Amino acid sequence: MGLYKWTKGQWEVRVEQIAPTSNETCFTVATDEYDVISPMLGIRKEEDANLIAVAPELYKKLDMLHSYLLEDDSHYAESQEFNEVETLMAKARGES
Repeated sequence: MGLYKWTKGQWEVRVEQIAPTSNETCFTVATDEYDVISPMLGIRKEEDANLIAVAPELYKKLDMLHSYLLEDDSHYAESQEFNEVETLMAKARGES
């Protein structure tokens, strides 16, 4: 499984109905293989729970580092990494 023990793969958020007879929705985080977290299952792995729990702190630090590099390095704003970080941060905010 490698160095990291959380679920590998591309994670995505899915909006689903709570029940077939309900108009209420809920969110499931899933990979192509299985649900990482869902209302029915909860979180499957402790490592996934740890990653999800620290995500706000990781985002905050990434935002700080991103801003610092943008101010300090004019070449950074023209790099592929800049575009990738911008895309990931927008995805985390639900904008993509």
